[in-house]
Amino acid sequence: SKGPGSYTGLRVGVSTAKGLCFGAGIPLIGVGTLDTLVWQAIECSMVPEGCKAIVPMIDARRMEVYTAVFSPEGKQLTPTEAKIIDSETFASCLGEGPVLFIGDGALKCREVIDSQNAVFVQCFPQAGYMLHPAMEAFEEKRFEDVAYFEPFYLKEFIATTPKHRIF
Repeated sequence: SKGPGSYTGLRVGVSTAKGLCFGAGIPLIGVGTLDTLVWQAIECSMVPEGCKAIVPMIDARRMEVYTAVFSPEGKQLTPTEAKIIDSETFASCLGEGPVLFIGDGALKCREVIDSQNAVFVQCFPQAGYMLHPAMEAFEEKRFEDVAYFEPFYLKEFIATTPKHRIF
């Protein structure tokens, strides 16, 4: 995954992928974490009938999520961003019909997004659902530069001092 997501998880995953691609002399393809969640919803038949949008959500702590709006066919409609969720955040989409909120940030938003058109599925992205966007990138020859590719963190990493010392 090229992100967004956990700083450490993305760093380790991308470093491993870059090493494998460089060593094997094969191209590197980056797939967004939000894309993975969208294709997971599509391929697992989670998309409700008449769905107007799929909104993948990755927990970014507190009431913030990494998100974007996708069409029911998997096309990204809005830029990926870190959003603080309130009752009006997706009101325009929800006014048009059913909207699927999927990901590890979906359930925490259930309490705030109060709409009959909101469908919530709590899950984590699974690597197998990267296949469709990865194949699309491969066919279009959209490869990442193995030497200079960096994950899409979305927010800057901020190191903190642990509250509890082990030693």
